[in-house]
Amino acid sequence: MAHHAPAGDEGPGQFLPESRLLRAVLALVASAVAGMVALLLWVTGGLESADAAADTAPGTPVTNDMFTLTVRDAAITTDPELGGSSLVVRADLRSHDTRPFTGGDLGRIIEPKLDPHLLEPGPLSIAFERHPDGVVYDVQPDMAEEVTLSWPLSKVDPEAEKDPDAPVFDPDQLFAEPEDLSAEIAREESVTLRVFDAEYASGFTDQSERWGPGGTTLAAITLPLDKGE
Repeated sequence: MAHHAPAGDEGPGQFLPESRLLRAVLALVASAVAGMVALLLWVTGGLESADAAADTAPGTPVTNDMFTLTVRDAAITTDPELGGSSLVVRADLRSHDTRPFTGGDLGRIIEPKLDPHLLEPGPLSIAFERHPDGVVYDVQPDMAEEVTLSWPLSKVDPEAEKDPDAPVFDPDQLFAEPEDLSAEIAREESVTLRVFDAEYASGFTDQSERWGPGGTTLAAITLPLDKGE
């Protein structure tokens, strides 16, 4: 004699319609709802970003495949004779590379942003504290150095669109009169340095390999600004 399950006993599959078309429609609706929920969470801050989790106190070593950086303090300085102002950060730096890397390489991995964002940092340059007047073209492998990281400052132009193909260095700026940034400097309160993970790979426009940022922010270090007041 054949035995049949009682009509009242329903398994999980009994809650879904038997029609394949209806099941497919339900699956599409569920996917759309899940996508909308994720979008709402992202817009309202429900999904915490990697940057928010990367807040790091000054003095904490930050390490990637390229270097270890320990940031100490930050200041804005103005050349008393030539004019022109710079963001200056003092730090300890040790390279992990087996070859020298340049300030331009390092500048792609460290991104400073002032708060409020009235001044824009330019290309990074490096000086060793043991030889502050010297020009550092290369950071040597496995060398622990006390360094000064400097970025020239200019006013933020909210109307200007950044051209990704524009040269990093404009020769005309050599002969331009330095801007008076005193009003903006007085209002700047802090700087946040974002340090990214580092990848050694070929670039987008050529096949030569060099250091560049990965997709992860390892640290966001916020420092008060010493303005010599």
